[in-house]
Amino acid sequence: MRAVADLICKDPTKLRRLREEVEKEGVSRSIAVNYGLSSSSLNRLASRQGWNFPKRGTNSAKADFFRTWSPEMAWLLGYTWADGCIYRQKLGLKRKTPSCLLQYACKEEDRELVDLARSLLESKHTVSNYVDAEGHSSVKIGIVSTQLVEDLEKLGIRERKSYLNLPFNPPPRQFLSDFVRGYLEGDGVINLGNQDKARNRVLLLGTYSWVTGLQSHLSLELGIKINKPLPKKGKNTWTVEWASREDVFRLLTFLYPSSALIGLKRKAQRAQQLLASLS
Repeated sequence: MRAVADLICKDPTKLRRLREEVEKEGVSRSIAVNYGLSSSSLNRLASRQGWNFPKRGTNSAKADFFRTWSPEMAWLLGYTWADGCIYRQKLGLKRKTPSCLLQYACKEEDRELVDLARSLLESKHTVSNYVDAEGHSSVKIGIVSTQLVEDLEKLGIRERKSYLNLPFNPPPRQFLSDFVRGYLEGDGVINLGNQDKARNRVLLLGTYSWVTGLQSHLSLELGIKINKPLPKKGKNTWTVEWASREDVFRLLTFLYPSSALIGLKRKAQRAQQLLASLS
């Protein structure tokens, strides 16, 4: 760990960013993980540098959040299937310290999603900025919690789920709308047709078994059509879409009723605009 800390000290930009996070949030395992350190190593580094940071225990989270179904839990579970990842990893230079990590990441313009996940889980962990593999300004949060990860595994989520062809795991019927809305807000598109985009449509992306299973479930529930999934070039990703007036209206009415809902405001507004144009 000393070697990792020494490398950080030799990088003024990284050291300054780390100091800002520690002085704002205190020493936490989530910050330590993001920099390849253990909590104790980060604490020693911060003390050695003379940083002024709040002294407290490790950052907390509502570890039993995924044990009881509710609209909020269903929404966040759906969003976790889209933009969430779980990791069972070994921390430290010699990789001896076991840790379970739940991470959410999205483009910076949709930071509201990561902030909402952080709020629902009552987490004090830091939301960090970074540039993703495609060059987009993005944000992420890492929450260290064995219980959260184990509960998500019981609900079907696995490490590297985007590379696996996992089956669709339906939630209880009364929470299907919240669950699918959470997924759509992470890995879906609502297109409002205009002169440049001739079609109104709703699009979902995911692995083949997952999106086809979800489509079949929605078809049984709402009476909408089952359309042929299309592969996305170069990725283990498939898309299903609904473009007929009746299917789009039924789907968005189900996902975005007029009552106040938890979720991404931008997509809720887009859904209401599209519904208004179809009425």
